[in-house]
Amino acid sequence: MQLSTRKNIRKPLLRGQPWIYRDTLAGIDRNAKTAQWARLSDHKGEFLAWGMYDPHGHIAFRVVSLQDTKPKAAHLDEKLQNAFLLRESLFNSDTNGFRCINGEGDWLPGLVADRYGEVIVLQTDGLGPYEFWNLDHIAHWFLKKESVTTVYFKPRSNSPLDPQTWGKNIDLKCVSIQESGRRYLVNILDGQKTGFFYDQRENRDFIQSIAGGAHTLNLFSYTGGFSVAAGQGGAPSVTSVDLSSDAIDLCQQSWEQNDLLPDAHKGHAKDVFQYLNQENQKYDLVICDPPSMAKSEKAKPAAIKKYVESFSAALRSVKPNGYAALSSCSSQISFQDFSDIVDQALTQSKRRAQSLRVSGQGPDHPFPQACPQLRYLKFYALKLSK
Repeated sequence: MQLSTRKNIRKPLLRGQPWIYRDTLAGIDRNAKTAQWARLSDHKGEFLAWGMYDPHGHIAFRVVSLQDTKPKAAHLDEKLQNAFLLRESLFNSDTNGFRCINGEGDWLPGLVADRYGEVIVLQTDGLGPYEFWNLDHIAHWFLKKESVTTVYFKPRSNSPLDPQTWGKNIDLKCVSIQESGRRYLVNILDGQKTGFFYDQRENRDFIQSIAGGAHTLNLFSYTGGFSVAAGQGGAPSVTSVDLSSDAIDLCQQSWEQNDLLPDAHKGHAKDVFQYLNQENQKYDLVICDPPSMAKSEKAKPAAIKKYVESFSAALRSVKPNGYAALSSCSSQISFQDFSDIVDQALTQSKRRAQSLRVSGQGPDHPFPQACPQLRYLKFYALKLSK
């Protein structure tokens, strides 16, 4: 397909902007029903990029290559290898769980691959990338790598697509991984996203570094990534609260996998606000990492209000001179928005704080510098006053 832009977007494209929206394009074949290769020219007819035309979404074109020649299979292999080499430089034998491919951040738009020991889990950002990328080729590329025995395509929730497995069939409901020396059990089959949230790794490392002697509360704990980190850091007690009983059960199993005292961890399958209202207990360290609350720009005002409410409740549960870790994974919430949310939460809870750490996703989740909205994760660590 030959596409062109209605206005001059050469500079942002050359800087790394990966997306072109439908209303910016001319020459779209309305009969195209599946994602396919497209050659993009500017409004003067000069070549810009090769990429994916997606007939299904608002993002109609995703940049794959700025070379004038249409990419072949070798181009894909080169991108896969570059992503693989980047992770090889980041992690050692203490970590065998991480993101292998982060879509646009690795110049492979719409494609995600996470490693769980010997298992690679693939996902795509919608139907278009699923149709466009040769998942069979990608799966077999990974299977040639040392210690990879299984590749599993996991459709996103509410997707009409079917799962698919390449290589060895194993129990995907209980896969063991290691992260910075910590051990976790992951339910790939039923867990959120691909099963675990690797983007918080370095923030979990930080929590481990400050948790010594701190009685800890982990709100929206999911399967206990932060809980185990706090336990490994020397927290004498950790309480995990999440609405999912399955997540709490897996959290306890991971806790015991790390040879931590079973009775030092308490899991509660409850609504976070219900728990806080009932218990009214204070902790040395409180972690609050709620799920994404802003799925769209329209939902942003309500999400901000909910974040402030959640963080205020968490801050009121921190002892004098204690620590709080607050986080958001909503891409609609910018770092400035998040800073304002934290300020409002501190005001409402009548607390003052020192900022110890302001961070986002780890280095295995790169993003194009020209596309800051893909820097979605925000994490603040605070030391509160009396």
